[in-house]
Amino acid sequence: VLLRRRWETWPLAAFALVYTFYYVYLVPIVFTWYKMPHVAAILLLASLGVQAVTNRLHDPVRWRIRTGFSLAYVSLFAGVLPWTFLTERQIQRDIEEPVRKAAGLYLRDRMKPDEAVGGEPLGYMGYYSRGNVYDWPGLNSRRVVEWSRENPGRRSLQQMLEGLQPEYLFLRDMEMLYVFQLPAWIRNNYHPVAAFQVDREKARRIRWLETSMDVEYRIYKKNRPDDPKPYDESLWPAAPPVNFLEADKIYAVGASYTHRGMLRQAIAHYERAVELEPGHTNAWHDLAVVYLRDGQHARARAAAEESIRRGAKPDPVLMDALK
Repeated sequence: VLLRRRWETWPLAAFALVYTFYYVYLVPIVFTWYKMPHVAAILLLASLGVQAVTNRLHDPVRWRIRTGFSLAYVSLFAGVLPWTFLTERQIQRDIEEPVRKAAGLYLRDRMKPDEAVGGEPLGYMGYYSRGNVYDWPGLNSRRVVEWSRENPGRRSLQQMLEGLQPEYLFLRDMEMLYVFQLPAWIRNNYHPVAAFQVDREKARRIRWLETSMDVEYRIYKKNRPDDPKPYDESLWPAAPPVNFLEADKIYAVGASYTHRGMLRQAIAHYERAVELEPGHTNAWHDLAVVYLRDGQHARARAAAEESIRRGAKPDPVLMDALK
């Protein structure tokens, strides 16, 4: 394009170059749907390149090469689109409706006109709740934009929610467990009131779900003196989302929660790790330790024995504590 000085295609080439630099160096997290315009520009430039190269050839060779490239390109879509259609239908039926739609309807019945819900998602929550949404980065909220301008050094979802502290929070379990890591300001000022989760068996039947962040959400309400007490502590997130399937990473998070003394979350992660990888002796051992710290002696003994049965060396300190 540049060498042949096809001036009409320079804007397209400039678009591809600028966005390549932008995505590589300036965007911290690149979601797949961000890249579609960029990919389209790259494909158009690639097509122009194929055309320029084959112009040097004579028919029928030129026609055959161009036809072959075209058929190969179309076959990429033809091969995957039927599964994509099915997956999108499953996502709408088994994820969006029982999770984000249901959460919006839940708040429609409870949230007052002068209250707000804070979180990253906007579409489903805004439409179905019919309420005020403090979304990030403020596509629908002047209050969030105002806060962001006043706090340029603190621009993040968690900092915004901590600064504005709306009546409700709508957060993914992934955000709470792995990004925010159950921060003290939420644990001290809010309590979970509802959980919206994908059915585990249905999740297993959905292709390409491993990278989805939207399988589990919870709504948290600000603590008030007139709230019914005690709060339901079992509603706090503990286990990994149903689509997190890497045992070693789950085990590492469990170790982090063990170090922080958050035993319920640690136990849930170790249990998922040994469920996914029954031969994970370190997870069995650490699960026994955490069970013991939590006062669950029978389960601690069973986990320690399972660790040894699967090939781990007996831990004399642990075995002595189990006597």
